[in-house]
Amino acid sequence: GRCYYSGTRPNPTGVTHNGDWEIWLQELDLNTMQLTGLSTKIWKGAMRNVIWPEAPHVYKKDGYYYVMIAEGGTGPNHSVTIARSEKIDGPYIGFANNPILTHRHLGSAFPVQNVGHGDLVETPDGQWFMVLLASRKFEGSSNLGRETFLAEVIWEDGWPVVNPGIGRLLEEQEINLPLVPVEEKTDYQLNEIHREFLFIRNPDMTHYDTTAREGWIRMTPTVGRFKDEKGSPTYLGLRQPSLWFEYTAALDIQLAAGGEAGIAVIQGENHTLKLAVHVKDSEKVIQLITTIDGVDEVHGETKVTASELELKFVGEGQKLKGIVVADNKEIVVAEDVATHYLSTELAGGFVGCTVGIYTSSDVEEPGYVDANWIKLTK
Repeated sequence: GRCYYSGTRPNPTGVTHNGDWEIWLQELDLNTMQLTGLSTKIWKGAMRNVIWPEAPHVYKKDGYYYVMIAEGGTGPNHSVTIARSEKIDGPYIGFANNPILTHRHLGSAFPVQNVGHGDLVETPDGQWFMVLLASRKFEGSSNLGRETFLAEVIWEDGWPVVNPGIGRLLEEQEINLPLVPVEEKTDYQLNEIHREFLFIRNPDMTHYDTTAREGWIRMTPTVGRFKDEKGSPTYLGLRQPSLWFEYTAALDIQLAAGGEAGIAVIQGENHTLKLAVHVKDSEKVIQLITTIDGVDEVHGETKVTASELELKFVGEGQKLKGIVVADNKEIVVAEDVATHYLSTELAGGFVGCTVGIYTSSDVEEPGYVDANWIKLTK
């Protein structure tokens, strides 16, 4: 009948090194939704001079309380560790075989890296599994950020063993679960804001109108650009699902001269790739532009007069092609453009890339872009 909150915090006696944190626990009053009673340190992590003990999960099983955490940071030294106690507030004793899962010892060439942040799940038929985060690398780079993985778990002598006999995550693995196939959505008719859509920071939804033109989303430009560290440029994105993908958007560009629209792959403010349509007085200049550490580089250019365009990215591993279809004519703007700079290893962060439609302008009456449909396949 009691509820507890567990979290992570800086060492209260003074942080002696980067990541010098600890796991703590306190009772939560569900009537007032306030923490109550003593705040208790329950574990520091398994390793000596551990960094970033975080993401605690507390379980009760067979008379023990278990606290399972991530430690080692979200990079290649990431890991899952566990301790247990006969009382919820400790003392917690670490498992002698910690870490129970890590890939830190497998070398940088191993295709799955940055393994941590696990959570335990018991199925109705008594099977145990761990869901956790890790990154897939291709040619040394992980552009997709951290993804969710699944591993089998058994219990031996009161402790969990992850993927017994293997001890690591596999790229492919047979799982004895009654999985229900889910059809992945690939086509989006833009008559509504779909729940999968992503924006940059806190969007001003007045820039996204689903009523102005039936079956279309009308996007009006913002002054803000991707490089801005504040604000929300007009952008309608989806998660990049694979390094092998095709993304196509059907646009009707009705911008005033000086406006810009197109499609983009975004990792962060200073690491993007755009198939950008620059509106001039009588024509549209389309460029494929990479932005690396905030510096733009044009990789290809073409000119069209049509307003209704299909813009396409074709991703093939760490290479990308940009295509425009205008007046039923397909034009390759640029191809074999390297995309490894959009990875965690070079751009930082670990949330991966999104791909989507954008528009921006500095003029007072900028016009608009109507988006009819998008298609994202892998």
